[in-house]
Amino acid sequence: SIRMQYSPCTYLGAVNKTVVVSIMILYLLIDMADKASSKNLNYEYFIKTFIKLEIAYMLITNILTIIHY
Repeated sequence: SIRMQYSPCTYLGAVNKTVVVSIMILYLLIDMADKASSKNLNYEYFIKTFIKLEIAYMLITNILTIIHY
């Protein structure tokens, strides 16, 4: 059987990504709840927020590749 060797950085990177994505989603939910309670939640805000979320997620998941280049 082939056993893959993982460095501690690989594990730390996976944990960091999970924590950061969790915090990012929590921030999104808090921000949406704040906007919903102030009745300023419209489609434009909803779309802009999810575009920001998607860009942030792509940056977080590909940060090692970005740093490498």
